[in-house]
Amino acid sequence: MIASGAYPAGMKLPSDQDLSRDFGVAYMTIRHAMEPLAREGLVVRRRGKGTFVADSPDPSPAVRTLALVIPSISTMWNVADVYYLPGIVQAFCAEATRLGYEPAVVGGATSLRAGQFTVGAGICAGVALLLARESDFAAVDEIAATQVPLVTIHTYRGRRTITMVQVKQAEGVAAVVAHLAGLGHQRIAYLGGPEHNLAAAARHDGFRAGMRHAGLPVRYHGAEAGEYTDGSGQIRAAKLLDGINRPTAIATASDLIAAGAIRAAQERNFRVPEDLSVTGFGDFYIAQMLRPSLTTARLPLAEMGGSAARALDRVIAGEPRGKLFTLETQLTVRRSTAAPPKG
Repeated sequence: MIASGAYPAGMKLPSDQDLSRDFGVAYMTIRHAMEPLAREGLVVRRRGKGTFVADSPDPSPAVRTLALVIPSISTMWNVADVYYLPGIVQAFCAEATRLGYEPAVVGGATSLRAGQFTVGAGICAGVALLLARESDFAAVDEIAATQVPLVTIHTYRGRRTITMVQVKQAEGVAAVVAHLAGLGHQRIAYLGGPEHNLAAAARHDGFRAGMRHAGLPVRYHGAEAGEYTDGSGQIRAAKLLDGINRPTAIATASDLIAAGAIRAAQERNFRVPEDLSVTGFGDFYIAQMLRPSLTTARLPLAEMGGSAARALDRVIAGEPRGKLFTLETQLTVRRSTAAPPKG
């Protein structure tokens, strides 16, 4: 009826409840029937207003784009992100393709106008924003204002009602601290990530919570925040190990930071883990290649990308916005942790 012109462009359609009654079928049957129409751009669901025929409905299914937008990509291309970004991007693209979309990955929200977000000449069906810094919230607000379906990966703390995919990063670090405390460590240091980084802040909160839960004082910290790199970890771990009353364990915000901490320890003839336990975060490929292999918390990178694509598809189909999809980390114990040295 849309293709025939019975429902002209811009017309508000009867509600799902009215269609269910008119056609004598179940409400969920109508709901499911409308989902592919929304995906193909024939209808537009507007929260609180109803369902409308698209301005330029095309009866032939068109290729529609799901975009993964990384606003801070210009600041993210350090060595850690070579491990971090590909798993998310690949899973998002694979899931978007499986759902019938054309995936796209872009570095910022540069082409916006009312009701549309464009990539090249194409109009996006929806946008997933991979947040890294609080400054990325401005991109969320800008895209949300266009009414384009939107989800975020990581926590958005702005004024908009947004569907989010969130990893329990604080809980992951707290689990690492519980592991170290369970081995008998009391002097546990922490080397965090960059300032103003959302993940680094969550992981730091998790370290403090883990220490409190274990009944341990939060005394042993690196001198300052640092990048997710082995060089940063090496420099900051050296300061801790050269100090008085050095820690017996160092927990870190990244596997790359942990690699640097191990190097600093070995340069000072400290054995890992006999003299010093070291943990990472991420469970990237490097964690298994280090000697000793690294105890760490696994970030579910593929699940982050895939879940974002699925959540976005549901928002496009008219599911209410504001849902939270949470993902777990997983503690992986390897050879870089042991009981603290005696004495």
